[in-house]
Amino acid sequence: MDRKEDILLKARRKFSRYGYTKTTMDDIARDCEITKPTLYHYYAGKADLFAAVIEHEQNAFFKLVEEATADVASTAEKLRIYLDMQIKSLQEFLVLGELSRHAFLDLHPDSVKVLTTCRVREENLLSRWIADGVRAGEFTVIDCNRTAHIFFMTFAALRFEGLFLNNPTDDEITDDEAIIGTLSEEFRSFVDLFLQGLRTRRDIK
Repeated sequence: MDRKEDILLKARRKFSRYGYTKTTMDDIARDCEITKPTLYHYYAGKADLFAAVIEHEQNAFFKLVEEATADVASTAEKLRIYLDMQIKSLQEFLVLGELSRHAFLDLHPDSVKVLTTCRVREENLLSRWIADGVRAGEFTVIDCNRTAHIFFMTFAALRFEGLFLNNPTDDEITDDEAIIGTLSEEFRSFVDLFLQGLRTRRDIK
């Protein structure tokens, strides 16, 4: 493992546990056993490092989705796979014990900017899939971009409810298996209802 990758992994642990605001470059440099000037040699600042961590995570997620959907023609099935991959991603964070409320509730402008960029990237992928479904006669949709936005934001709301509103602890998320199980059921129910609304009339029985 090269030094830059090691920095990303150590920074990921810090950001996941403490959020953007509470994590410092001193903390990360100490975990990496390097000096702060060395850390700044690789990354211009905390915002730059945070963006690199999120981009690294999202690239890994997109790779999983692309591999899982490579031979799938049905847009409906792609959307189901997308949510399954989201569950898998969340499960990896929770099992490692690295996810806390701080990571999701931190609304620092730098973190919001990066996460908004990620949201747009995912919505663009969903919009392309939905447009493919419309062209194939699988769906009846007027505005693919708007539909993709609604899909993503509803999914995000369900995730937020499962991870935070239904989890009474103050710091760490607990009872990982129960959380994942509930989210899996809710995600699948959501996609079933969503797809029912998108299908062309000839497909509705």
